[in-house]
Formats: sequence, C-alpha cells, structure tokens
Amino acid sequence: IKADGKIYKITYDSILFVQALGDYIQLHTAERKIVTSHSMKEMEELLPDDKFMRVHRSYIVSMKKIEVIDGNTIKIGAHEIPVGKSYRTVFFEKINQKNM
Repeated sequence: IKADGKIYKITYDSILFVQALGDYIQLHTAERKIVTSHSMKEMEELLPDDKFMRVHRSYIVSMKKIEVIDGNTIKIGAHEIPVGKSYRTVFFEKINQKNM
C-alpha cells in the first residue's frame, strides 16, 4: 500500500478494518494506522471477500478480527463499528454461515 510517499507491506491477517476518511481511507492494524488515497471501492475489490466484508459505507472489517457483535455494532479491540442498514442482511447471513 502506498502512503506518505512510502510503500508499506501489509498482510491481510494484520488488517483489523478499513475506515473511509473523505477522499482517503485509513487502514487499521494492531501496530499502526495508515492513511492512503485508495477509495473504499478499490479496497473492497483488493481485499478477498472470504476474509473481509463491507459493513457500512465507511467501513470494511476483517471477519476474523470481530470480537463481539452487539446488535448492529461490531467490536474489534477498542473500536466500535456500526453495521449500516443496507449491509445488515448480507452481513448477518454471512455471520450465520460461519457460525461465529
């Protein structure tokens, strides 16, 4: 991933979630946050859909990193991520398939 004039090597397993920040996105890992100019659509296409899922217009989460689902809120570490209305049905179907 290119960010700040550097290229960062990031493994899928290290990504907790991706957050939209206007025209940029922020990749959250356990070690750092990386801001890059990719769009959410580009990231959604780059990340494997068996490991990641768009749950809100501003969030893509790593399915393996989900710790708690409380109603329509996902908890990953100290972060609370909303599940958007238009994403709920597909998200909960996928969760039920994986028997989390």
